[in-house]
Amino acid sequence: MEIQTAKVPKENVAECYSSLRELHAHKQKPVLGKCMFWADHCASPPIGSHLLSRSWLEQIADSSHEVIRFRLTTEDLMNKPRRIEAYGAGINKEITFPGFCQRHDEQLFACLEKQEFSATGEQLRALAYRSICSEACAKHQIVDCLKAKADAQMERALKTNQQAPPSLAFHVESEAIRCIQLLAYKNALETNWQNSNDSLVSFVVRFTTCPTVLVSTTVTPAVTFTGRFLESRRDWISLSIIPSANGGWAVFTWDKSAPKNPSLFIKSFAKVPKELKTIALLWFIFESAENFAIAPRWWNSLTPERQKELFRRFESTSQRRFEKSASNALSLPNAPWVDWNPVEARYV
Repeated sequence: MEIQTAKVPKENVAECYSSLRELHAHKQKPVLGKCMFWADHCASPPIGSHLLSRSWLEQIADSSHEVIRFRLTTEDLMNKPRRIEAYGAGINKEITFPGFCQRHDEQLFACLEKQEFSATGEQLRALAYRSICSEACAKHQIVDCLKAKADAQMERALKTNQQAPPSLAFHVESEAIRCIQLLAYKNALETNWQNSNDSLVSFVVRFTTCPTVLVSTTVTPAVTFTGRFLESRRDWISLSIIPSANGGWAVFTWDKSAPKNPSLFIKSFAKVPKELKTIALLWFIFESAENFAIAPRWWNSLTPERQKELFRRFESTSQRRFEKSASNALSLPNAPWVDWNPVEARYV
């Protein structure tokens, strides 16, 4: 099952492939070439840090130790449009980023890797911190890759007396600002971590059924589940959905100093009927995240129409970099596709 996107003009195919290769190369590069736990002044090279723990992915993987991921397929662009497709991905290499050295990866996230999740303060902070670092790393890689091209476009525009700067320059500037804000958020968390200060607020939901989609993402929500547009603010909110021995958890976390948009967003989620809370989470995941993993058995049980709906929502995540979200982006269906049986929801 796949969904087609816009075609690439034939005269731009070679440039498109070149850009994709360059972006792929930059995705392997760590921020500043070293471990991201800067509070410890660590200069060691990073490993491939798991954003979603391997033990969590094992709980939803198939017998081949694979989960379902989405990607943009660009094979044979001369004759076919780009396509979003689902594919089987091995849990050892998927959803990793060049974040931390071996020592800090083990120290910082031992509470997630070696303890059963119970929404302790240490676990909530570690979940949010790892997600923020991953998002900042991704933004840094994009800016690093595109900056030279944007500078070249701007130079050509100045030489030809074009009044409007190229759109790529605006895109790079926007991504750079988001990267700087995420890194500032990351550094503040490290400072609070070392000073034993708790600057975070969390809203957790506990399930009695293992989630069929796992995710870790940090975003700035644009619209609520009730269709209210949020102010254009950098109020970051992290979402993690993870399994546990007796079901699973959804964890929203944000900073106390930027409470407005996250608070309004969570209040709208709290109003969602219990039987629709799972589908509400799915809508938000596919509308806003890239780092998610799907249980193959559940994905294969969906009708083609429902798979296409999730593809459509995933495609909109890239479009919203340039377009405003629709007020009904998170509007829910009358009946749920799946229910993870939420039994508890509370602020921490």
